[in-house]
Amino acid sequence: MTLKTLGEATGVHYTQISRIERGEGVFISKNLRKICEFLLISTSVVPKAVNADDLTEKVQALVQTWPQSEQLIWSILEGVQAALERGSVNR
Repeated sequence: MTLKTLGEATGVHYTQISRIERGEGVFISKNLRKICEFLLISTSVVPKAVNADDLTEKVQALVQTWPQSEQLIWSILEGVQAALERGSVNR
């Protein structure tokens, strides 16, 4: 799946998705929420233990139903990770 295809599916311009992917977007912005909803990813910011098995199952199910999404998912997760790392440095 291309950024342009994801953008068309979510109503978020592909350049904004690219910024999020690079960790340049505002964490949990309305655009990121739209993307997360489309990809069935929770946007809850309430700290809680992450069940890695649940996350793994969600990602595997998404890739299974939409095989072209695997690289896109990795890119988005890397962007989110970079944003989180920057956020913890700024605290």
